[in-house]
Formats: sequence, structure tokens, C-alpha cells
Amino acid sequence: MESMTDMHKLIVSCYFALTTLSTVGYGDYYPVSNIERIIAVVIMLGGVAFFSYIMGNFIEIISNYEKKMGVVDKSGDLHNWLILLTRFTNNQPLPKSLTAQIEANFSYYWAQDRLACLSTDEQYLEALPRKLKNQIMTVYLFSDVFK
Repeated sequence: MESMTDMHKLIVSCYFALTTLSTVGYGDYYPVSNIERIIAVVIMLGGVAFFSYIMGNFIEIISNYEKKMGVVDKSGDLHNWLILLTRFTNNQPLPKSLTAQIEANFSYYWAQDRLACLSTDEQYLEALPRKLKNQIMTVYLFSDVFK
């Protein structure tokens, strides 16, 4: 019968520790004597220290992830693609206003979607808004046809 009492005390102690550490604290069990209060304080301080340690590690993991996944500069590939376009118009460069619009579009695009990778040249054109595609086609690539 005494082992049942010890088992009951163990269960109540674990229940008290978990409700205290989780900050729920229902109040159905509470320390009565000074020894129990001292043990409760130690449990609470230990829980705060443990929680702080875990959260510190978690924040460090997120910080390292942000450093590793930072903004990747893809402007060099875009610049190469824009130069490639000049082959179609006897090395006549793209108008500066159109180039600025294209670069602004991709800067916004890359800032919003870090994982977007545009590996082939066709994907640059496909990723542009319809208005810019039309300007490239009519004003730049096929301007002689439309004139």
C-alpha cells in the first residue's frame, strides 16, 4: 500500500512540475511547506533556464539560415541575357528606359522569391510581365517589321 502512495506522490509531482513549467498552473496542487516551496522555485528557475537555452539555439538556427539563404545576386546572368538580345538587332543596344524597367522587375521578383532560379534564357522572357514582353518584341526585337 505504501508503494501506491509513493507512486501517487510521483505522479502528483510530475503533474505539478509540468503544469508549473508550462505556465498553466491550475492551482489544484501547490506547495504547502517551505521545503516544497523551495523545490518549486528551483523547478521554476530550472524551467526558465532550460527554455531560454532551447530558444537561444532555435534563434541561432534561424539566424544561420538567413545568412546562408541571403539574397543571391543574379544580375550578372540578367545582364548577359540582355546582351544576348542585341544579336537580333545587329548589336543595337536595348533602350535604357526598357532596360531599367526590366532590371526593376527582376530586382523586385528576386527580392520576393529568393528560391526562384531562372537558369535558361527563355525563362527570363517568360518571367516578364506582358507589357514588358510586348515592348521588347515591338520596340526592340522586331521594330523594323512594325515600322
